Amino acid sequence: ALYWLGLMLAWPALGLILGTEVARWARREPMPAVGALVVGLIVLHLVAYLPFVGGLISFLTFAFGLGLLVQVVRGWRREPDQVAAVAA
Repeated sequence: ALYWLGLMLAWPALGLILGTEVARWARREPMPAVGALVVGLIVLHLVAYLPFVGGLISFLTFAFGLGLLVQVVRGWRREPDQVAAVAA
């Protein structure tokens, strides 16, 4: 069940990061999180339907998104002194 939940959240997680980067590149002021998520998901959707490379891009999106989610969960489970040691 956690694997399926991860797959469902992987695409939006990467979409949010991609949308934030696109907004940072296109505009100087920050974009709200929902707007960045929508922009990122639109870009990912359009790129996923490219011929020949769309499947590979979709697979890499899921893999990278799952990695992002794992890193977030690992960051939540760390002790505060471990987080300070990693940041230093």
